[in-house]
Amino acid sequence: LHSLDVRALGPKLPAKYTDKESGRASWLLAEVPRLVIGAEADCVVDIAGVKETGRFLDTPPEIIPNVPHDLMLTKEWKRSARVLLSFLNGLPQRFT
Repeated sequence: LHSLDVRALGPKLPAKYTDKESGRASWLLAEVPRLVIGAEADCVVDIAGVKETGRFLDTPPEIIPNVPHDLMLTKEWKRSARVLLSFLNGLPQRFT
């Protein structure tokens, strides 16, 4: 079973501009809201990959315990919906 290595994938993507020291997206605008959600029982993107994505986007990831990769399609879908709703409700007015 292989996990997704976001750092290794980065140079292959159109957004190649990553700060070498921090691993963050150098093109990222600070004022753009972003959300990273990970699933603890994900067998596609592991927790390390979710955390790496959070670092890349300079935002702490939300890890939902005991759910698989397709968390929005399981009987626990409300848990991921609550995380998303909380994020959306917390956006400044200019983004809504």
